[in-house]
Amino acid sequence: GSSYFTVYLHMNPPLNVSVGENVLTGDTLGFNGNTGCAINAHLHFEIRKGNWFFDTEEPWAVDPYGWWGNSNDPIQDIRENTSEWLWVSSSLIDDGDNGFQRYQGPEWSYLNFGFNNDTWTAPSTTNESESRHFSIWVPYLEESGEYEIEAFIPDGFDATTGAIYEIIVQDTNNINTKHEFIIDQTINAGSFNTIAILNLPSGSNCSVILRDVVQESSSGTNVFFDAIKFTNTTTTGNINPDIKNFNHNNLTVFPAHPNPFNLKTTIKYETKKTNNINIKIYNSNGTLIDSFIINNQPKGAHIFNWNAKNMSGMDLSSGIYFIIFNIENDIDISKIVLIK
Repeated sequence: GSSYFTVYLHMNPPLNVSVGENVLTGDTLGFNGNTGCAINAHLHFEIRKGNWFFDTEEPWAVDPYGWWGNSNDPIQDIRENTSEWLWVSSSLIDDGDNGFQRYQGPEWSYLNFGFNNDTWTAPSTTNESESRHFSIWVPYLEESGEYEIEAFIPDGFDATTGAIYEIIVQDTNNINTKHEFIIDQTINAGSFNTIAILNLPSGSNCSVILRDVVQESSSGTNVFFDAIKFTNTTTTGNINPDIKNFNHNNLTVFPAHPNPFNLKTTIKYETKKTNNINIKIYNSNGTLIDSFIINNQPKGAHIFNWNAKNMSGMDLSSGIYFIIFNIENDIDISKIVLIK
């Protein structure tokens, strides 16, 4: 009823089902063989759109995992069908979810730790011609908007310091843009770490790819493949329910620099008169991280430096944070991104 057909070829007779029979997940349809043009026993599986039969001039096959390449979709070059995502996952994708693909290679290892107590690993290489392993995560995003993209970093043995995460985003004109981010998989092990903050379209129009090829200067012998999470930054927790007034009569706050940042970020602000200023920092869940009070701040230009530590002096993990400046009824919120 959806115009898609699954095709199973070269099976040995007799089949285990008959025409018109309803089947359920896990039912045996038949047994792989070498009928037709096959030489060795195997299963030839296809997804076809619009019709079930094969036509040498107008093939009906589609790529059910979509297409991200910088060139034109090869399926579209054959006929008007385009590659389409038929299997997608929610904004949290882990091993076993439909939106996770782990391409086969000779040296994958499955480990009983990481997110949900499972992760995959493969040996790293700095030579692209020696690459044999990669995984793809594809979410289904209900709404377009700005998303924080995070990867779970397991506490792995001899992890690479130069994993290269590729994020590919397809726009409404089917044009793909690739972004690359270098992540040290030895930092903040056992937690989610921010890869990037990007504007993403709705649907299944973005993907994250991690290969076994690492940055040339990296150390560590293994790349770890675990869960990926997409969080819409407009739906994060309520930062402060008491914030209601956003006047800017006595306070001007300039953009943080650098942003994103690694060790320290600086925010310049100006006050129109001498006053007490209250500065609070929250994470994306609305939890207070630290607070500062500057009494009798004179009017003029000032600088606030933040070194990404909590009120106990401990280093914070990668993620989105909000710095709130408050002078009397003047309030300003700056969103900053910590990436390690």
